[in-house]
Parts: sequence; C-alpha cells; structure tokens
Amino acid sequence: MMVKEKVIIVCLVCMLLPGKYAASQTLNFENRPLARIEAGTQVNDEGGGPWNRLVLVARSSIKHGDTSAVAQNIRDSISAFQLTLMAKVITTQPAIGQGNVFQLQSVGIGCATLIRGELKIVDVASAFKIGLELEYAAKQLLTEMERQLEAARMLAITPTVAVFDVPSIVRRDTKHQEFIVRHFLWLDATTGRITILMWLLENRERGQPLLLVEEPLRLVAAPVYTDRLLHVDGREFYLGLPTKMAFAIDDLPVGKGIPWSSDLKSMAILTQFDERSLTLFANELNTILQPFRKLNTPR
Repeated sequence: MMVKEKVIIVCLVCMLLPGKYAASQTLNFENRPLARIEAGTQVNDEGGGPWNRLVLVARSSIKHGDTSAVAQNIRDSISAFQLTLMAKVITTQPAIGQGNVFQLQSVGIGCATLIRGELKIVDVASAFKIGLELEYAAKQLLTEMERQLEAARMLAITPTVAVFDVPSIVRRDTKHQEFIVRHFLWLDATTGRITILMWLLENRERGQPLLLVEEPLRLVAAPVYTDRLLHVDGREFYLGLPTKMAFAIDDLPVGKGIPWSSDLKSMAILTQFDERSLTLFANELNTILQPFRKLNTPR
C-alpha cells in the first residue's frame, strides 16, 4: 500500500510539536532497548489491547540482485514475516466539557504474520502456542529477525514524542551496509494523530560519532503500510540459508521529502537526548516545516 501524500499534507497542517512540556508529565531520556510487542498481539489500529495504535507494517519481498540464490521456502517466509511498530496511547479528559487529551505511553517493535486470517505478532518461543507451525528455514529466519530487533533502541519518550533507532541493512554504493533508521514520532495531543519523520544514520566503528546520510528527511503519517523491496547478495548464504547481510532494503517508506537545515543536522546524529536538546530539535522541526503548512493550508 502506497503512502498517500494528501494524508501527509493534512497532518502537516494540523501537526503540533511541543516546545515545552508540563512539569507533571513524565519524560524519559534513558537510552534503552525498544519495547518488544508481546507474541499474540493482534496488529490493528485503535484495538482493545494495550498496544492500541498501529504505527508501521513493512512487508518484504525479493526483487533485485542474486534472486536465484533464494529458495522458495525462504522467499515465502520473508514475505510472511512483517516488521511491525505499534504504540500504547491513553486518552484522558482533564475536566467535564473539555476535549480528550491523548498521551503516548510506549512504542514497541515485533514481527507479525497472518494466523488464521489475522495479523498477529509472533516469536519463535511462542509460535506453537499461538497456532503457528514453523518449518526449519522459517524458524531460522524468524530467529535472525528477532536477534536484529533486540538492537533497536529508544532514545527519548515523552507524552507526545518518541525518538528511537531501528538498525537496518541498506544497499548503498552497490553494497549491503549496516545503517540506523532513526524515527522521530509525535502524537498530536488533541487529535490523536501520529506522524513520523525518518532518516538514515551510518553506523560507524565503535567510539566514532554517527554520520548523517545526505538524503532528505522522510515524512509519513501513521499507520504506514509499506512494501520493502529487497536486494539479494548471493555471497551471503551458508548452506542455503541467508546470513544477516544477505538482504538489504533500497529505501525508506514512501513519504514527503523534507530538506534539512544546518541546525537540525547537528542534532539529528545525537546518541543521547535530554529535555533541552529534544525541545530544540522539535522547535527546529517546526521551523523547517512551516513553509509546507503555509503552502497546504486551506483557503
């Protein structure tokens, strides 16, 4: 499913990034693993469970490179297991007669697949219990996907904003390389809409600062359904099974390209945020997005 630009424009018009947070609100700037969505969780938007907001579902398919190296059972498993991001959002009403206020509690990651017609989060440990039978190749592939998800990190979360990193294998300069996809997610407290900015960071050697990839910011509105077209490196197979570097995405999800400002670039590579740096980042985003709001505001 392609992301519709007109949806993004609506979010640009109504978007509100907080420049200052109330003292009573909980802010967490600990660099820690991104929460894992529990196996069996149904993947939908505004469901009844704690993970009640769908952020992103990415379905992968083999399209380029040494495609003949990929056996059919592996090809099927790659398409079946879908990278999924979900959020926990609560709704409160501060006083009688006032509108609802939406607050972000958590953002989580997992792998989802269809089980008896329903898209659900799965893991190897719980597969049989939730009705999923895994053949050997599928089990190995899901195990590797889970291992990669363990490296996803939450950098900062507030009642309206979350900044988190998801490591990804990306094809650049004809090679499969390790990158970080950084996500800046914000929740509009008055409407409940979720919007995301994504960008690529080069994951350099330990101890060296992250390097920003010189490509425009990618703006998308949740929920995002995206098809990830994978490139295959035939050298990255062992006994017919793919290694971590066997598959690489070519691009981020389709969305609105937003140019960088010099100030925003310097903050985009931070490995640790605090209230001051996150506020500065949000304010700078508001500045660079202002022309798009003016352009798309209804007359």
